[in-house]
Amino acid sequence: MGLEPVAAWDGGQAPVPDSPPKRSGAGCRAVRIERGGVLRAGTLEYALREGAIYDAPYTRYCFQWQERPAAGSARPTPGNVTGKTPKDVISRLLFDHLAGLQATQRRILGIFMRNRELSEENQYLRDELYGAMEAGGLVGKSRPMQELMHLARSVAQSDVNVLIAGETGTGKEQAARLVHRLSPRRAGRFLAINCAALAESLLESELFGHERGAFTGAVAQKKGKFEQAQGGTLFLDEIGEVSPAMQVKLLRVLQERELQRVGGHEDIKVDVRIVAATNQDLPALVAERKFRQDLFYRLNVFPLHIPPLRERAEDIPSLAEQLLGRHASTQKKALKGFTGEALDILTRYRWPGNVRELENVIERAVALAGPSLAEIGPDLLPPSLREAREPITAAGLEDLVDRVEWPLIVQALKGGNGLTDLLKRIEWALTTRAVKEHSGNKTAAARMLGRTYRWLRKAETERPAPP
Repeated sequence: MGLEPVAAWDGGQAPVPDSPPKRSGAGCRAVRIERGGVLRAGTLEYALREGAIYDAPYTRYCFQWQERPAAGSARPTPGNVTGKTPKDVISRLLFDHLAGLQATQRRILGIFMRNRELSEENQYLRDELYGAMEAGGLVGKSRPMQELMHLARSVAQSDVNVLIAGETGTGKEQAARLVHRLSPRRAGRFLAINCAALAESLLESELFGHERGAFTGAVAQKKGKFEQAQGGTLFLDEIGEVSPAMQVKLLRVLQERELQRVGGHEDIKVDVRIVAATNQDLPALVAERKFRQDLFYRLNVFPLHIPPLRERAEDIPSLAEQLLGRHASTQKKALKGFTGEALDILTRYRWPGNVRELENVIERAVALAGPSLAEIGPDLLPPSLREAREPITAAGLEDLVDRVEWPLIVQALKGGNGLTDLLKRIEWALTTRAVKEHSGNKTAAARMLGRTYRWLRKAETERPAPP
């Protein structure tokens, strides 16, 4: 049983083999036959190329006006126009029918088919690209990453704005691309712009576009990112860096879903999903009146937090293997993995630059590796990683106290109001250090300390008086 080229008609009397069929109600179908019976028939999707009709596993042919399935109405012609008909007879019938179409119809059909092929190819390349990006930074079986992936999949199905928070190098843009890929807007464009990389005037032109003559050098009309991303997703990176004036303009677009180009007066409707990202503490900026509260609420409809690499150390081995495979393939090296000692060093390091720093280290190691080396060892890692000290775990805090000379502890106790005062000083010092380690992001620092943002703000204002 298989698909064979069979001439079929929607109804009426089958035509005489030596005469061309009437175009009204006639069409070429791909019919599944077995012992002369029609088992299944369907509308054909692609045009034939002359000479290839019998080389293909089944015949494909399409008319512009042919839209509905042929099942239930298609039938093989009797006599010598069947699956056993000589090739020249069927071929002449098919191409006589094709020749009967108008030239315009054939051109439209060709354009339709080419656009469909390009669309399928484009979607395939997008899937490949997004898959590589997902493997490059958002892999991991740790609880924080599993929660992040679950939230990303959930919010992707809606159309609400998303605000992604995370330190530099954690993969905020990859997370934004993942949300776009899983959303109903995935057929649209994903455009990204770094709000901190452009001057305010240039950023306005890039986002909203401009009319011809709007400013010196504007020799032609230009569409901005909002218009270019119609039906898709616009990623606003480093949103915390935009000026107050730009915040007002962004707020209007988010509220009204329309914009005006620079130098223009026409209101242009936009249909774009906004995904913003920042490595700053936006709630703190709102409290300090450096970021508009109403804009923050518009962006922060669904917040996503990407944990730093040091908080998901169990993901480092699998992530390192993924990155190694990519760069080894790019640089044509035979590397297959890491030695146990090298993996221990990678896992122990704190990674202030997060996934981006890890990828740089692995790319460097691959470049230094010999052509026949199978595993990356400690000698290929930077000295700063090899010399990193062992981390102090919660179980080792007693050892930390033992490292402090006892006379210093006694002096600290005498200098204040005993143990209570000393513990308050330690708490304040740890709070200050946590904020510093998170680049001033008080929300992330409070999360690391197991406290709330409000508690941290209060703790900062209650600094113990010097003894």
